Amino acid sequence: MHGWRYDPQPYRLEFLDRWAALIQHLFVTREDVASGFGVTFQTACNWWDGLNRPSGDKVALAAITWPDDFARFMGEGAQ
Repeated sequence: MHGWRYDPQPYRLEFLDRWAALIQHLFVTREDVASGFGVTFQTACNWWDGLNRPSGDKVALAAITWPDDFARFMGEGAQ
């Protein structure tokens, strides 16, 4: 497993749901997500609905900005 804390394949499968839950917790509307992350409304909708993954910089910004919420939704035991 190359030292990964989590098995990458199951985590990849869970990631969309975890990310969607995190942004729904942090933001009231999809418009707020688009504005907050500087993405298009369509991208915000895709995240909200668990259809697409964000780019690494957006994930890192969320982790830095909301570390406790990020750990709660994206970390071990989150699902």
